[in-house]
Amino acid sequence: MFKIKELEEFAVIERIEDEISLNDLTIFMGDNSAGKSYLATLIHSFIMSEGYWEYDLFKAITSKFEDSELLKNIKEAVKEVVDNSNSSKNILLTDKEIDELKEIIYFVVDYLLTKYLPNKLFGEKNLKHITVELESLEKNLIKTIVLKSSQDFENITSFTMDILFDNKHNIKSEFQGDFPKDIVCDGTFHNIIVQLIQISIKKSLSIKSIYLPASRTGYLQTYQILANKAIFKTYGDNEDIRPLSDIIRVFIAQLNNFEPKTNENILTDFIEKEILNGQVKLSNEDAGIEFFVKDKKIELNYLSSTISELIPLVVFLKRGFIKKNSLLVIEEPEAHLSFKNQKRIAKLIALLLKHQIKVLITTHSDFLIYEINNLIIQNSINRIKKENVYENTIDHKKVSLYNFLLQDNGKSIVKKVKITNEGINNPYIFENIYSTTQEKNRLLDEWDALNADS
Repeated sequence: MFKIKELEEFAVIERIEDEISLNDLTIFMGDNSAGKSYLATLIHSFIMSEGYWEYDLFKAITSKFEDSELLKNIKEAVKEVVDNSNSSKNILLTDKEIDELKEIIYFVVDYLLTKYLPNKLFGEKNLKHITVELESLEKNLIKTIVLKSSQDFENITSFTMDILFDNKHNIKSEFQGDFPKDIVCDGTFHNIIVQLIQISIKKSLSIKSIYLPASRTGYLQTYQILANKAIFKTYGDNEDIRPLSDIIRVFIAQLNNFEPKTNENILTDFIEKEILNGQVKLSNEDAGIEFFVKDKKIELNYLSSTISELIPLVVFLKRGFIKKNSLLVIEEPEAHLSFKNQKRIAKLIALLLKHQIKVLITTHSDFLIYEINNLIIQNSINRIKKENVYENTIDHKKVSLYNFLLQDNGKSIVKKVKITNEGINNPYIFENIYSTTQEKNRLLDEWDALNADS
């Protein structure tokens, strides 16, 4: 995983006061319009990013690191293999080259987070500064590269080079047609550098991410229509169709996925039986999503928002998108839920953690935080009593909570909230519940006084 050690001027976020480290359960809570979803989207998109192929990024790398021994040696090795048919080349990175690779990777991370992703996701470059630490990068850096071509470049109109990284990750660099050698060398060099960086970073992150955006009810009812329009917008010329964001486009594509297998498990059972009081069924023929109460089918557009908000989570679990060690990002898991069901969502989160699914939530619900706090305290009690500590409880060490606080200048700052085995230690989190209770008590006291006088 990774840590955000510094962040300045991103969307409405002015700065973070404490480093942000993804835990088994990471909670972004606080004021409305304080940047929680912006940051959650950026984190998810960084984990899932394919922006390594950007040509502007490649040009930036080769310009900034033009004196790098690593890049020079790889380029020379590529030329040697292209020039000599039926040849191969083994590259064992020196300590200096490994240090250069690490420096290049952090340059790429900065580029992705400050330029590529903000432009792609938010339409403008509005992240001034970020410092990220890839926690396991050192052991996941590529150490060896093997290049091999068995083709006679002079006598054929296609060229293929097999490239093997650390004897595990195999890719091909292929050219079909009568290409000059310098074009083949440059293209192959580009492919190697991209894969060298991407594999090292992906090995370090070691997880995939699934994003459940807010307003899931609307997307659930229109996902098939929107999927068709999104495809038409991508490949057609109709300017009347407004483009969907990448996050929403992927979400809709996943809802519209034709997946032959359906995974029933304790997580889907819990949601269906404890919260939905019905069953989600998936059609393999048309990617259809159906909801049944007992044996009666209820059309999606007639479902309550409580059910509609949670069906996508059930769908993704049944289709196997959410797996062990993946990151599940949920915007407002409490949306449209009663207090009773918010308690059950807290228990669902505990179940997800038990199944080694990492969770990041953005929330405005003090009540949901209160319930998570109770599960933390219950875990500590169970440990002392030496009872089953994992059953519907949450270990405080596996939770990180960040409060997004709007300031008078309209910008927010992000502060980490202390969590111990006694629970969440921050009066701000519960002040609204406390103040509401105090106001109720004051009104009851006044009521009693008026009744006594009468």
